[in-house]
Amino acid sequence: MSQKPLAGARRGLTLIWGRGNRQLLISLVYLAVGIFVWLTLQTVHAENRFIFETALSSTVNSVPPGTYNVNYTYVISGDNGQFIGDGSSVFACNVNDSGQIEIRNTGGGVDALIWDAGLYGYTFYGWRRVVTDISLATNSAGVSLVSQTHFEHTVDNSGVSATAGVTLSGNVPPNPYTKPCDRKNGGNEEGCCGGMARYSAHSMLASLNIEDTPLRYSPPRGPAINFTVTYNQRESQQPQTFSYSNLGSKWTFNWLSYVTDDPNNASANAAVYVPGGGAENFSGFDSGSQTYPPDPQSHAVLARSSPTSYEKRFPDGSKQVFNLSDGSTSSPRKIFMTQWVDPAGNAVTLSFDSSFRITTITDALGQVTTLSYELSGDPLKITKVAEPFPTGRSATFTYTNGQLTTITDEIGIQSIFTYAADGTNFISSLQTPYGTNNFSTGQSGTNKWIEMTDPLGGKERVEFR
Repeated sequence: MSQKPLAGARRGLTLIWGRGNRQLLISLVYLAVGIFVWLTLQTVHAENRFIFETALSSTVNSVPPGTYNVNYTYVISGDNGQFIGDGSSVFACNVNDSGQIEIRNTGGGVDALIWDAGLYGYTFYGWRRVVTDISLATNSAGVSLVSQTHFEHTVDNSGVSATAGVTLSGNVPPNPYTKPCDRKNGGNEEGCCGGMARYSAHSMLASLNIEDTPLRYSPPRGPAINFTVTYNQRESQQPQTFSYSNLGSKWTFNWLSYVTDDPNNASANAAVYVPGGGAENFSGFDSGSQTYPPDPQSHAVLARSSPTSYEKRFPDGSKQVFNLSDGSTSSPRKIFMTQWVDPAGNAVTLSFDSSFRITTITDALGQVTTLSYELSGDPLKITKVAEPFPTGRSATFTYTNGQLTTITDEIGIQSIFTYAADGTNFISSLQTPYGTNNFSTGQSGTNKWIEMTDPLGGKERVEFR
């Protein structure tokens, strides 16, 4: 009987201490909040600006779209003296569909900035542009950088400031992730393209991709002769005005490839515009072996075989030979592909005329496929590709206002393309015997999207953020 009061006393003691703990905890929370607010106010009063400036050389007045190495130096001054450092990063410069200048940090894989003359006062990862002293404009040579831009970042350390000077170097076309082997999503383009035109989207750019192989055959030895045409919505490697065989803006084909280099600098970076669109960049030229390190994606090695010729060597022993220079004496010079050789040494040979038009494709047996150019007002546009056999089969290409609108394959199947009226050369619909596929696209800052609707109304959407 005497144990019950003792148990009750313990319960009462526990209850008293529980109430006291709650009061103590509440008091500690108020104290912590007060200390935090006081420290925050002290930090705000101690803020200084971290300044970052792109000090462009006065000799750099035109920078075409490309990938550039940004070398920078900086000085940080603080209570403990100065810290001086330097570094570099890789940026890709391009003009997007809205006419803005798009800069991508390719080294870190992070979208960097979109600049135009009217853009100011935005924040990027804590950096804020506060001075609009840069003027960027597009022209036939690319992007003109007239002045410099200025950024600042607020740091919390008292007495600390920093400045950074930046210069641009190099001139190599960017890798726009529009190559045939780059990742794709959506649509009905799976495996090798066959039959009529099929669509998909390049994942890294949310870019509409359409492929069609309207003519094909495989000789008993040597590479197959497939004539594959490709549309890449965000293709950035093409010139404003073509000076060689073409199918119109945003289109290319699998026998067109060339090296771009600097004829005045043997050790400069080079790039290869690959069959089907897109580019591979090569840097770190070895003068001893006359080669560049392998491309990280294709593992191909670009080798210089003479001052005006190259070979792109693949791991399986096949190679592409580039042996026709456009004669340019300044960068970028183009050297066109003239042969495609399989691992056994069987070669497909490409012949050009004086206008750098591919006129024939000769297989390893000597059979000749012929390309025709029948538009008097646009003599570089391919209008027909005819196979070498007595059947006389051919693929034809029809244009409206310079845009490819109809492909008719060797058995008469047609693929018809309609373009948006905004001047971007975006294909808004693809009509085949199975129905009409519709496409829409958009962009907000660096965020891009593409939506694809099949003939049954099914929708697919690819976004890149």
